[in-house]
Amino acid sequence: MLRTLYFLITLCLCPSLLQAQSPVQQLQNLENLIKQQEAGGLRYFAPNLYQKSRNAIEALRKGYEKTGKIADPELRASKTAFDLYSSTAERTRQIMDKTHQFHVAVLHHNFARNHDAKAFYKAKKDYDEAIVFGEKQKFDKVAVNSKKAQEGYKKLLKQAQQKLKSQIAPQLKKYEAALSADMKALKGNLADPGQVGPVDGVVARVNLNNFGLGPLSLDLFDGNDPPYYWGQAPDPPGPFPSKELGIIRRDPDALRIEWHDRSNNETGNRVLRSTDFGIWETISELGVLDYLEEHTYTDPNLQPSTNYGYRIETYNAAGPRPSLVVRAYTRDTAVIDIWRLQLRVKVAPRENADTEDEMSVIFNDFRTNYLDYGVDDFERDRGYQYDLMLDNISQLSDIVSLRLRKNGSDRLFIDSIVLLANNNRVLFSRSFVGNPLDLIGSYDVSHDELRGSPEWQQFVTASYDATNPLYNIPFIGDQVVISNAEIVSRIEGLVGHMIHADPAFKGTLKWGGFDGPAVEANRVSNTTLHVDLDLERILKIAPDLNVDVDFDLVFSKECVNDSTMRVNIVSQNITTNSTLGSWLTNKLIDWFGEGADLNIDQHLELPLPDGMSCDGMRVSISEDGELIICCF
Repeated sequence: MLRTLYFLITLCLCPSLLQAQSPVQQLQNLENLIKQQEAGGLRYFAPNLYQKSRNAIEALRKGYEKTGKIADPELRASKTAFDLYSSTAERTRQIMDKTHQFHVAVLHHNFARNHDAKAFYKAKKDYDEAIVFGEKQKFDKVAVNSKKAQEGYKKLLKQAQQKLKSQIAPQLKKYEAALSADMKALKGNLADPGQVGPVDGVVARVNLNNFGLGPLSLDLFDGNDPPYYWGQAPDPPGPFPSKELGIIRRDPDALRIEWHDRSNNETGNRVLRSTDFGIWETISELGVLDYLEEHTYTDPNLQPSTNYGYRIETYNAAGPRPSLVVRAYTRDTAVIDIWRLQLRVKVAPRENADTEDEMSVIFNDFRTNYLDYGVDDFERDRGYQYDLMLDNISQLSDIVSLRLRKNGSDRLFIDSIVLLANNNRVLFSRSFVGNPLDLIGSYDVSHDELRGSPEWQQFVTASYDATNPLYNIPFIGDQVVISNAEIVSRIEGLVGHMIHADPAFKGTLKWGGFDGPAVEANRVSNTTLHVDLDLERILKIAPDLNVDVDFDLVFSKECVNDSTMRVNIVSQNITTNSTLGSWLTNKLIDWFGEGADLNIDQHLELPLPDGMSCDGMRVSISEDGELIICCF
């Protein structure tokens, strides 16, 4: 900042110095200043003016490289643009500095945004409008909107903290009691035989009996009171709580849960439900359940797009034993097909912004999709776009939450993330430009935050455009065309995910050298593409071994009914040129047989317009390797 001010003062007070500098030197000065802005936070306070200034300076450089000359009017215009940007951004920063700190704190951390998405978007709207007013030199309105935004963020943080306290404090007290009892047992005098039992209870509780065969498991949060092993056991003993409680079906007005009974001495079982996870109500008394059997319950008459929590309480004379809690959102009422999902990530331009750590995106807390293309991923000041797996996602309402996760300690700084669906239509975006996200662990976007974003709402509205029944399909004239580039990207995303997700390949297989395309897909026949993968086998005691994997993808159509067509893709003829081909080919064949029959009917199941029959449709491969679905 001081260097920027020094430069501006020089422009104003020392015109003779300007005359002494050549146009090339003046351009270099401007380039150095704009480069400093890339790593600083000032540009965030006037992002559009910053971009205009940067564009003008880059245009000067391109013109000079082309002609060898720098026109004086363009040079002065670039200086003026930078001066306007710098002075405006600095004035806005002085007004909004504290508000900006609250904005960044909420934007970068999950718990406040997840508490109340509407309140977050309201405060963010006030903040964004303050920035816009600043670029228009309306600094009185900057102050008004900045104050509103700061008050909104403060209120959001306070309410989120209060809710977190009410939800977590009781559990923390249980932790405190359990840990205190454990520490007391460990400090007991074992010369007293009565103290041996509590210590043995600690060993069983902390799971040290695995002796390194499994992870250390301190299972404090089982939804139960502290165990009784340091005191007198109740008579009769309490029942074992139910296990493996999960959601097996979601509808707009109902949820279906499933669990396993683990007790043979209970008096009964009941289903409890909560929407705030503080107050629980009994919604069904089930009586005694069959021991070690699987049981289900459907909860009807629910509200759409609402979060519900469930637990099973098993009880007898010793009292109740609740299961762990499972929670889920009911589906949205909007039925919108999803046939392609992509994630775009822009790495910040600052030094050491890149990472070599493993990256993934997780939908709905458990569907992990690893991000790895045949390029040098997540390099400084570069953008990347990844095709994502569609496991269990066929409709928009199947996307409940989003988590971007990094495994490892190599820090990554992110300028922006964008979630895209179908034809590159934006579902959600988040910009951190000027204050890049320091991704440590994960960054979460909740159900309500996704649905509260303007992009999500615009996507839903546009998907119901009655004038375009094929809005979500890549419609070109009287046929659907899936480009070769899209097919290649899908395959690259699929294989990149497999390299990290499949234990057979993790740590032993990676993308090959980046001399050429990592994935190629070329036409073989009217229904077949030949795919070539450039991979390497990781050898710790020798140079990595090149592995060239080839297989065919055969495309065909299937009529679900007369008005719905499904495109099926099947892999065949897997071969490899590696001397370790037997190992690799067998593993690939097993994997393709289990998961890569590539039945993508989830996102290529086409509802046909009225009056059009599936029998008249055709699926073929063009000379350019495109998938053609004809004819509408």
